[in-house]
Amino acid sequence: MEYPLSDDIQKCLDRYRKIGVFNSALEVMGVSAGSPEDTVLDGLTYISDSLNGVPEATYLAESTISGIGDLEREAEGHLRVGYPTHGTRITLDSPVDWEGYNSASRNIRYKVQSLLACDGILRADSSRRENRWYKPGLKYIRDWVSNYIVKGNKDDYQWYDMAVGQRATKLAYIIRRSIEEEEDYRFMAPMIVAADIHIQELMKEEKIAIHSNHGLFQMAGLLALGKLLPFLTRSEGAVDFAKKKIQFMLQGHFSKEGLHKEHSPIYHVYMTNFIYSIQRSKFLEGEEIFERLAIKALEASSWLIQPDENVLPFGDSPPVNILRRADFPVNMENGRPSPPFGFKSFTEGGLVVCSQPDKLGNPDEYLAFAGSFFSRQHKHSDDMGFQFFANGKGMFTDAGTYTYQYDQEERIYIESTRAHNCLEIDGYDYSRFKADAFGSCIDYAEEVGGCIFIEGSVNRGRLVPSDIPYNKVKGGDCERCQIKQRRILFYLPGKFLIVIDDIEAKKNRNYTQWFNLFPGMSVAEEGGEVVLGDANEVTGMLRSLGDSKTEVRVTKGQEDPRLNGWISNNGHTLEKANSVGISASGKSVTIGTMVDLEFEKTRRASLNIGSGGNYIRTVIDQRDEKFEMIIRNKKDEIQLEFIDNDGKNLIVISN
Repeated sequence: MEYPLSDDIQKCLDRYRKIGVFNSALEVMGVSAGSPEDTVLDGLTYISDSLNGVPEATYLAESTISGIGDLEREAEGHLRVGYPTHGTRITLDSPVDWEGYNSASRNIRYKVQSLLACDGILRADSSRRENRWYKPGLKYIRDWVSNYIVKGNKDDYQWYDMAVGQRATKLAYIIRRSIEEEEDYRFMAPMIVAADIHIQELMKEEKIAIHSNHGLFQMAGLLALGKLLPFLTRSEGAVDFAKKKIQFMLQGHFSKEGLHKEHSPIYHVYMTNFIYSIQRSKFLEGEEIFERLAIKALEASSWLIQPDENVLPFGDSPPVNILRRADFPVNMENGRPSPPFGFKSFTEGGLVVCSQPDKLGNPDEYLAFAGSFFSRQHKHSDDMGFQFFANGKGMFTDAGTYTYQYDQEERIYIESTRAHNCLEIDGYDYSRFKADAFGSCIDYAEEVGGCIFIEGSVNRGRLVPSDIPYNKVKGGDCERCQIKQRRILFYLPGKFLIVIDDIEAKKNRNYTQWFNLFPGMSVAEEGGEVVLGDANEVTGMLRSLGDSKTEVRVTKGQEDPRLNGWISNNGHTLEKANSVGISASGKSVTIGTMVDLEFEKTRRASLNIGSGGNYIRTVIDQRDEKFEMIIRNKKDEIQLEFIDNDGKNLIVISN
C-alpha cells in the first residue's frame, strides 16, 4: 500500500525545489531574500533571536531505555551493529541504501522511514551532548532529506502517518542541534524546508489517526517541530494545533482510571513512555489534563507486570521483559519490576487484576481478566480471557503476538479465540467488526471476604470464521446468531480459581472452554479430571463442575486440521504448548471448571444454577474448610456472598 504526500503539499514541495532549498528555507522562516550574504546573515540572526530564552533541545524518545549507562550502551550498540527490529537490524551506515529495504515487511519499511535507527543515539545525545552520537544522526537524517525532499525520490511508506510523526521528532531535534553546533546555514537549509513540509502534512485533519496511538505520535512530532523550531512561520500554529489534538486524544485513548484502550498492555507501556517523554521535555507543562493522566497511566502500568517480570500478554503484547528499561518509574519490589499486591479493577478500561505475594513477599499468584472491545486496534478475539500465575510460575497464558503479517496462518491462529483462555463457540472466533464494539463488558469486579468475584457479559450477533485474516472478513462470511454469553470467575488466592460460562442461544451449539498452558507445563487426564504439572511436580487440577456433560481434549503442537497448542514467545517462532479444551453442547449451557490449587484437600466441588441463571451457587468442600460463593440477581440489585468457616460476607451492588 502506498502512503503519498497530500496533493497540495506535494505541489508546495515541487515549488520549493524549483526555487531552490536555500531561498525556500528563507521563505518558510519569513525572511526576505536579498543578496546571498545578507540573507544568510539575516536568517542566522532571525534564528538566534527566536531562540533567545528558549530551553535547549530535548529529544522526544520512542524507545524504552533508562539510566545513562544503559542509554550509552544501547546507543553504542546501534552504531556498531544497527537497530534491532523484527529479526533484522537497520544500520546507521551512510550513504543509506534506502531502496534496499523495499522487499522488507511493512513493519520494517515503516520503521526505516520513521528513522528509527537514530532513536537510541539521539536519546544519548539529548542526555549528554557528544559528537559520536550527534554526527552519525545528523548524517543519517540529512541523507533522508537529500534523497526524499531535495531529489524527490519516492517510497510507499514515506508519508505513512506514524512514520511522519516519529521522523518529525528526529528532524526537529537534529536541526536544533545543528544550530547549537553552528553548522553552515546552507547545510541546514534542506532540513529546514523538510521541517516545514512535515508541519504542513501533520496539520492535515484527514491524515490524523485520531483513534489510535499513531495519532499521538503524529502530534508529538508536530509539537516537537513547533516547540524546537520557533523561527518557522508555521510553528506557533503547529504548537496550538498539537496541544489541542493531544489532549483530546489522550482523553479518548485512556480510560478515566489511566488504562490505555488499545487492548494491549505493551502499548500501554509504550504510551506511558511517550507521556513521560513529553513530560520531561516540558512541552505541555501546566496542562492539567495531561499532568493528571500521566500520574494515572503510571499507576496503571505497575498492575500490568506479571510475577515473571514480563508485560501482561493480552492483545498484541508479546510476553517480554521491557519494564526494567522503562522511561518512567516502575514498581521495583525486591529489586525487580513487580506488580503491586492486592486487587485492582479498571472497570471502564476492561481489566481486572489480583496479585498476591508469597511468604517472603515475592510475587506469587497473579490473575488478570480482560473484557474490552473499543476498536480494532491490537484487538484479538479474546473477550473475557484471563492470565494466571500460581506459586510464582505461569499456569495459563495467551499465545502471544507472532508478527503483524495478518494473512499468515500463524498470525490468524495467534489472534483466534482458541489461542486465548476463552470460550469458543462452534469453532468460530469473536467478532472484531467495529459495529460490534462494546467498550468494557465487565459487569462487576468485587472482593468479598478475600474472595474475588468477576462477571463479564456480551450479547453476540455474529461469529467470525477462524481461518480468515481479520482484516479480510466480510459480513457474508459470518455466522449470524443471538447468543447471550456470561463469564463468572470466583478466585480465592492459594485455593482455587473457578471459571463459569453461562450461555443462552437460539439453537444447539458446541462450546469449548480453552485453557492454554505455559510451555513446559504437562497435562494428564485422569477420570475426566486434568492433572497439571510442572517439572515432574503436580501443581493443580482442572475439575468439571455442574451438570453439563463435558468432553475433555488435549492438544499440543497441532497442525491439522487447524493450528492449536502453540505459543509465540517472540515475533518469529511458535513453540509447542499444551492446550486443554473442555466442551459441552446445547442451547442453554453452563460450563463450570475449577482450577484446584489444593487438589489433595478437595473432597467435593459443586455448581448449582437456578432461576434462569439469576442464582448461582458453588460449594467447595475441603478437609478442614468449606467455601460457598453465591450470586443472586434481583430486580434492583446483585448480591455477592462468600461463606467460609468464619461466617458470611455479603456485598450488595445496585443494578
